[in-house]
Amino acid sequence: MTPQEVCAKLADKYESGEWQWIQGTAFIGDTCCCVLGGMSILTTDRGDYRDTKYFFMDVLGIPSIAVWNDHPNRTPQEVLAALRKVSKDDTPTSI
Repeated sequence: MTPQEVCAKLADKYESGEWQWIQGTAFIGDTCCCVLGGMSILTTDRGDYRDTKYFFMDVLGIPSIAVWNDHPNRTPQEVLAALRKVSKDDTPTSI
């Protein structure tokens, strides 16, 4: 999957309620995960995980997904908006 496809699928899972976004840990059970945890679950190839992680950071201009995800004022709506933004970004990458 491309980074855009991974982010779109993760947003769909959060938005539908199939998965719940969390902070402070990668996973709780099978249905609660942070952004990095969700990316890890959805990518079967480590290269796809790495590419998705770095593409997400590049598009949003952030140095760390973990720090961004766990910001005390982060909301589920912000997470969805960020995932949707990244899923629609068509910037060519060198990844």
